[in-house]
Amino acid sequence: MAESIKKFVSEVEEALKNIIFDTHTEIILNTPVDTGRLRSSIVVEETEDGYIIGTPVEYAADVELGTAPHKIVAKDKKSLKFIINGQEIFRKSVNHPGTEGSHMFLKGVSYFESRIENLKNTI
Repeated sequence: MAESIKKFVSEVEEALKNIIFDTHTEIILNTPVDTGRLRSSIVVEETEDGYIIGTPVEYAADVELGTAPHKIVAKDKKSLKFIINGQEIFRKSVNHPGTEGSHMFLKGVSYFESRIENLKNTI
């Protein structure tokens, strides 16, 4: 009897680990790509208490949640440089309209929850 319980626990742990790594993949697939820095920084870390999926990239929260409209001001140079339709444009500041969040981690949580629900239904 004890052996069958150990086997069951082992199978559930393996299923959970698979769900965690599949969730990691789901988050990566929902992460927008400009340079690829954010996407490649998202990792799964094993801890004493379980697993953590996260990123150290400082702008990840802005990509996840979006930003309100804000002003961008040149800091290290006299002006900001843009190329629009092949023409160089210089400005000391611009009003950024803000961005909508991508919610890649929120989508990952949703994916995780649905997979856990499926696992519960098979046990």
